[in-house]
Amino acid sequence: MSDNQSLRVSQALDNLAKTILEQKDSSSYNEKLRRLEELINMILQINSNGSKMDTTKLDSIIRDKDIEIIEKNHQRYALIPVIPLRQTTAGKHKKKNKIRCSFCNEAGHTRANCEKRLQPQ
Repeated sequence: MSDNQSLRVSQALDNLAKTILEQKDSSSYNEKLRRLEELINMILQINSNGSKMDTTKLDSIIRDKDIEIIEKNHQRYALIPVIPLRQTTAGKHKKKNKIRCSFCNEAGHTRANCEKRLQPQ
């Protein structure tokens, strides 16, 4: 991210943290958590970076009222935990060819390798 984007994201997160701390009693907790997660995902575009918000950890931090706030360069930042998404590294599975023999009509071999055709009678 560029410095400008980082600054905008930090300011937005700071505003979100302030809003959450100021308006704790104005709406239900689950609704606030859902909106916070939605806004953070939208701001950071986390899904495109290959990570997502750790909602269980965020839930416990918000419930305990223990949001860690860091002040840097006269700006206040609230730390929000994120966890990386699982990467699906499994490649495509090669599908086994089910060739049928034109002589005996069984799967697994061709007419050239057919035991029934090659056996002397």
